[in-house]
Amino acid sequence: MTRRNPVLDAVTRVLNQAGVSYEVEAGGKHLRVTWRHADQARLCVVSISSANWHSARRARATVRRLLRRDGIESPAG
Repeated sequence: MTRRNPVLDAVTRVLNQAGVSYEVEAGGKHLRVTWRHADQARLCVVSISSANWHSARRARATVRRLLRRDGIESPAG
């Protein structure tokens, strides 16, 4: 049985809400969430075990910032 990863959940929730397709790759102690926009690769690295509850908020903010910079609207939340 695998545990839920709140950071990965936050990142994928934002991408799903924005309608962006992505891939999650496991490697060592981190997960790589990758997606493409206008032939440019985007990347968010997520720790397998988050250090604290702030991690999910920071990761969500980072992804939302990247989406806004790319001109992709992400619903608030």
